[in-house]
Amino acid sequence: MESPNLQATLLVLRTGQLFYQFAHHTVATCAFFADHAFFGAAYTAYAEAFDQVVERALGLGHKPDLADLNIAAAKMAAEISDGNLFTHALELEQALLKVLAEAQGISTGTDNLTAGIADAVEARIYQLRQRQVG
Repeated sequence: MESPNLQATLLVLRTGQLFYQFAHHTVATCAFFADHAFFGAAYTAYAEAFDQVVERALGLGHKPDLADLNIAAAKMAAEISDGNLFTHALELEQALLKVLAEAQGISTGTDNLTAGIADAVEARIYQLRQRQVG
């Protein structure tokens, strides 16, 4: 059994993890210490969420294609690593909210899991928007 909604969620999570790790290592702004910490916390959150969603999918009998997913995520992360890190981060967070909403209805537990991830995403969106103002 395959769930396109979970596969899309996993793709955005893995892409985000790779992007945020890149941003964590390359950020060089006047607010370096805060930005470095923010990007580090974000890539850790994405890694944890990815692991939780993979395990949930497998536990529900879904078979996510992790090999192809990792290749696609690496390509996507490389494509979005140019330009303004904060703009790209905000776009990633908004994309994650979209796929999390599309993954609703798979199971009650998965709804709870994705709602918890979405809660953290909305907090990061607030932080990114505030950072872009400053």
